[in-house]
Amino acid sequence: MRIEYTLAQVQKDRLKANDPGSLDRMRLLYHYTQGSVEVSCGNGAENLVLRGIPVLDFAWSLLHILQTLQANNEAEFAFTESHDTIRFRYSGDVIITTSYSEWVCQCSYDDLKTVVLEFSQTLLNDLCNSAPEFEANSLVGEARKKITDYRADSYRR
Repeated sequence: MRIEYTLAQVQKDRLKANDPGSLDRMRLLYHYTQGSVEVSCGNGAENLVLRGIPVLDFAWSLLHILQTLQANNEAEFAFTESHDTIRFRYSGDVIITTSYSEWVCQCSYDDLKTVVLEFSQTLLNDLCNSAPEFEANSLVGEARKKITDYRADSYRR
């Protein structure tokens, strides 16, 4: 499994032109990190391609989904601009499906955790490298703490 992303150049420029350290959570998650995400499962299935989405919100949501799967064995990512969803179900393995396509991905919880943490960490690092003031944003601190907790196996299946 792999998650890759691209941020629109206009978004990177907007982020640099503003003070990313002081942007509120809503603006940072939804308005300054629009881009595309591609999820490949490695099981021969086509990749899941998500275009025009708030990439940081997606990463933040995936971190929350890891925790939710621990407690409930089910979690969901809901797109704010439509009724489409990505569902995560844990039953021995994690089964990921969408409400709008036939795409299915099956992986272990540990594989999902590793990929989500890598994706989230890389995105944060890239954003901080492109606009160093971003590091001062409280959301970055919260996300880095979640990543550290997960890496320390605080939430282990």
